[in-house]
Amino acid sequence: MTETWIGKPIRRVDGPAKVRGALKYAGDYYAPDMLHCRLVLAPHPHAVIDAIHTQAALAVPGVVRVLTAKDLPGEKYFNSLFEVMRPVLVVDKTRYIGDVIAVVVAASEQAASIGAAEVRIDFTPLTLVDDPEKVIRGEYAFDIHAGRSNILKEIHYSSGDVDAAFARPDVLTLEQTYHLQSMDHAFIETESGFAYPEDGGVRIISGSQSAFHNRAQVAKCLALPEEKVRMIEPQTGGAFGGKANVTVHILVGLAALLTGKPCRMVWTRKEHFISAIKRHPLKITLKTGVTRAGDLVAHQSRTVVDKGAYIEIGSVFLDTVVENLTGPYKIPNVKVDAWTVFTNNLCSGAIRGLGAGEGCLAIESQMSQMAQMIEMDPIEFRIRNLLHQGDTHGAGHQLLKPVGTHTALQTALKHPLWREHRSMKPALRGNIRRGVGVAIGMKGYSMGINDAWDYSTAIMELQPNGRIMVKLNVLECGQGALTVLSQIAAETLNCPIDMIDLHTADTTETLDAGMTAASRMTYVLGRGTQRAAQELARMILAVAAQEFDTPVENLQIVNGVVVDKNTTGRYPLSLVAEAASQPLKVVVNERIPLSEIPSKGPLAHPHVLYSSMVQIAEVEVDIETGQVALKQMICFADLGRAINPQGVEGQCEGGVALGMGYALMEKIHLSEGRVQNPDLSTYPIPTSWDVPHVETIMIEEPEDSGPFGAKGIGENATVPTAPAILNAIEDATGIRFTSLPVTPECIVQALALEDTALR
Repeated sequence: MTETWIGKPIRRVDGPAKVRGALKYAGDYYAPDMLHCRLVLAPHPHAVIDAIHTQAALAVPGVVRVLTAKDLPGEKYFNSLFEVMRPVLVVDKTRYIGDVIAVVVAASEQAASIGAAEVRIDFTPLTLVDDPEKVIRGEYAFDIHAGRSNILKEIHYSSGDVDAAFARPDVLTLEQTYHLQSMDHAFIETESGFAYPEDGGVRIISGSQSAFHNRAQVAKCLALPEEKVRMIEPQTGGAFGGKANVTVHILVGLAALLTGKPCRMVWTRKEHFISAIKRHPLKITLKTGVTRAGDLVAHQSRTVVDKGAYIEIGSVFLDTVVENLTGPYKIPNVKVDAWTVFTNNLCSGAIRGLGAGEGCLAIESQMSQMAQMIEMDPIEFRIRNLLHQGDTHGAGHQLLKPVGTHTALQTALKHPLWREHRSMKPALRGNIRRGVGVAIGMKGYSMGINDAWDYSTAIMELQPNGRIMVKLNVLECGQGALTVLSQIAAETLNCPIDMIDLHTADTTETLDAGMTAASRMTYVLGRGTQRAAQELARMILAVAAQEFDTPVENLQIVNGVVVDKNTTGRYPLSLVAEAASQPLKVVVNERIPLSEIPSKGPLAHPHVLYSSMVQIAEVEVDIETGQVALKQMICFADLGRAINPQGVEGQCEGGVALGMGYALMEKIHLSEGRVQNPDLSTYPIPTSWDVPHVETIMIEEPEDSGPFGAKGIGENATVPTAPAILNAIEDATGIRFTSLPVTPECIVQALALEDTALR
């Protein structure tokens, strides 16, 4: 079949409506008689709630109700993706400053805000648990969650003999500790929802990443059958993992159910900064051994993760950090010690890359420093130690499928920026110093780690008008999933892409296919879409053959029309739909397999599929002011096959922007558990002035299990960005920074302490 839609920069199917402002986001839904909801957050990060006084709030004109935990008709706690433990509304005590004490429901936003300020809370402060190292040492006398340890999970694993390898006379060692900060997702649209009573239940419209998971939690807490809760995910103004769990859903649904009116909840930016999940802060200590010839022989890690108050994504974050701490490298002797602990700091969860970026920051910083120690080109050093298919990963499992990392590195080695960067080292002008750095991110794709098996569902139907309806539980949050999945459907059916209609995440119309996360849309839902389209095409040709009395092998679909290869017969799909005795509809359920080869390491079921990204960063550092300008980033994307090259470029550009913010700008500052910079005026993020030129070079080595050879790109676009920037800064200044973000103040202070020839 001649390919028509795959590999082409097709315009986004939602693009025209988006630029016209015609798309509706959750905060755009209104009703004439709707009510507005405002949060009342915890007065102290760790305290017993003695009493909640609502009388003054209820006396505010326009306030209708003040909801507290006693108003919940069902369960008081919901499932944070992996375990039930987080309160919808505080029941007994607060565990972080973002806990919700009450919700004020009023006829106007102003009344709701005034009412929220009038709620009075009597509380007894408890000792603040805010130091993860003290948690590990057992220095706190009580647990945040009664009956369970403050240590959520720990991993201890070793292979080979690390001590003996480090003791070898030909081995050089490098030991560094990396401090990684809490970071906000900073998406444009804050957490938002609109709900109204419907048929004895409730309909909730909210931009979130997991409609079916959220429906289950709403139903449980509102004491409703799941079929009485309809969750709809509209277009969403960014997510990056920050909308993977329940936020507004139960609260706005409860308000609608109890008041009998439509209710709207849109978090303020301050509410978002205080209550929403953040990137995990953590400390990683690595000790790595390399021979003078350039072979990695030993690697020891100690990792401490601050989980915050609740489980959220569970222990999977720690698993993924450990999976990425050895990078894509062959290391025969490995020792791992890792903990994730509860504290009263901010609640931590998923953000683009989920542990891969943190592990990559540490190992890729080590790699460039070790290459410098043995005077070897950093890319050639990486190539020398690279894992290949069949090798044993540092986390103890076999690499089952090919990865295009070797090709990406070889391509990067020949790129003009890398070839010429040594000769371009001298000062550009005055105090400006130039540096170039490289890093690799290799991330497991889809959900398949430690029994988090993945699956795909798709519904596809030939409509009476001859158009194709595709129903998928997918959220469009800017990543371009709708376009890619439309391309896969159009290519498989050999019809124009504008014949494809998409109905996305709606628990009444679509089937559960997991969350929109883990870079899984193209690979996992793409597989389901391709299979459904193949089956629908078979059904269409079978009906056409019977109706038009033609052998089915003579028929094919060409440009959305059934064509008889042996005659001039052309049959529009609308005629086929009319001829069918029943609607032509396909439902596909597909499970993505876990590894069948047991791991010898800490991951029971490691990822089967990996993809990689090599990035080269060029920076200019002003050694007087400490300002870092990221001038360009070259992305070598191992993605299997590019379904939409323009979409790949967009993912790389967005991923670099997020990784740049992580490396140079962004940090949530806490003091005794309280956020000190809860707005975008004190929490800087990259702007269009800051983001550099991004060149994307696609490494296409098709993955045979993916739709048309595709794997995916989303998270890997940001995983190696921060270490590439840090490596470039060291190349420019001679100083290795091990704490993020590397702000101008950090650089100026480090230069003042450094005895260097830069000045």
